[in-house]
Amino acid sequence: ETLEASKAEDKPIFVDCYTTWCGPCKWMTANIFTNNSVADYFNENYIAVKFDMEKGEGIELAKQFKIRAYPTLIFTDAKEEILFVSVGANQDPKSYIANAKQALNPEGNLPYYQANKDEIFDNPKKMFGYFKTMSSANMVSQSDVDAYFKQFPVKDWASESNWEIITMTVRDGNNEVFKTIVANDKIFIDKHGNEASDFMAN
Repeated sequence: ETLEASKAEDKPIFVDCYTTWCGPCKWMTANIFTNNSVADYFNENYIAVKFDMEKGEGIELAKQFKIRAYPTLIFTDAKEEILFVSVGANQDPKSYIANAKQALNPEGNLPYYQANKDEIFDNPKKMFGYFKTMSSANMVSQSDVDAYFKQFPVKDWASESNWEIITMTVRDGNNEVFKTIVANDKIFIDKHGNEASDFMAN
């Protein structure tokens, strides 16, 4: 029914993937989707549905979309191509609208970044968009992170875009990127101060 409505109204689909035991899912339902600005934007631009991923059709959808955490918010077109994925519950209503807008952006959504990664791989600003999109979906590849930083001298890692990529994607203290940052900590502390010190300490 959702797919038919998507085709009939020429709108993409928004799926709230939840479980009954998920506290953040309940919080989001009570506090985000009741927000007028969020509700109005989603109702105007999407066919919005929600499924319990542990009951009925939700079980197969969880397998199809490879959902591993809750809440997971999926934006897809009528052909079930995923346009954007967001894992977790953000407390800022504006972030949900921003994600919904990004899903509709043919030069900023998940299919765009997946198709164009190789062409933009040496562009820090565009790769920040790529990694942010992949991070939102819990789809960051550590091999992508490693290969991306290997193409630049370490001093360039401290640029604003690259530092944002680092803080968003580097989570393993044994990772070579992190070890390189620690070995060259002065570069990052000079540029980013306590933020860099706290990042390395954490």
